[in-house]
Amino acid sequence: MHFRVQTDEINYGLGMVTRAIAARPAKQVYDGVLIETDENSLLLTCTDGEITIKARVNAMVEEEGCALLPAKLFAEMMRKQPVGEVDIKVGDTMRAAIRSRGSNTSMACMPAEEYPEIRDINGEFHVDLPCNRFRDAISRVQFAVSNDESRKILTGILMEVHPEETLLVGLDGFRLALQRIEAENDLGVKTQINTVVPGRILGEVSKMLPDSDDMVEIIFNNAHIMFTFGTVKVYGTLLTGEFILYVKTLTTVARVPILLIYKNW
Repeated sequence: MHFRVQTDEINYGLGMVTRAIAARPAKQVYDGVLIETDENSLLLTCTDGEITIKARVNAMVEEEGCALLPAKLFAEMMRKQPVGEVDIKVGDTMRAAIRSRGSNTSMACMPAEEYPEIRDINGEFHVDLPCNRFRDAISRVQFAVSNDESRKILTGILMEVHPEETLLVGLDGFRLALQRIEAENDLGVKTQINTVVPGRILGEVSKMLPDSDDMVEIIFNNAHIMFTFGTVKVYGTLLTGEFILYVKTLTTVARVPILLIYKNW
């Protein structure tokens, strides 16, 4: 594998995907960033087994291939490169030769064949929301998400999709936060679709979303969800179980010590 890429391009991509790297990876391969060539671009991938982030980066590909490099070490090295072009070549010795203006470095690769295959989700349901409104809605409900792993379903955020709006609900038994995003959704014959997304995944998505009216595409089925915005894709596994009937909580809010935050968009 051999390619040339601008440092600002690859640093942006690495800044996105390395958010999926866990502090203590469950497997050694989860500590790496998978780099794959695709015509005039690179596909960067990081995962911890629960959340996966991919980013596409423009590049001049000289020789196709793939390599798995230590994510944090590689990202730190790229940040220290001078502004401009960096040349990276991986040969049969399983070492990456990294060359830029005034710098010549070598880095050992990891076994790329052990990296899990991450495929796009063929979802039954599809939602498009403005990035800035979706990002702000997440930030306003996340404080009410539970950290209690014994009640796993409450560590997620309920995403309730209606034909004319999407609701986000965070609830931990003491606090309830609800955000409404007005946007038309094509649900076919259905009148409502509910899914519970892990709070950590939506938290990472909200940090990556741009402050713009560009749309984030959300595709999900009964088990998985995928967010696509710009050159970035975020994949995650949905939570299963029955979420608390928050509507009942709203009707009894006068009798229950609960903090309620509600806002329309």
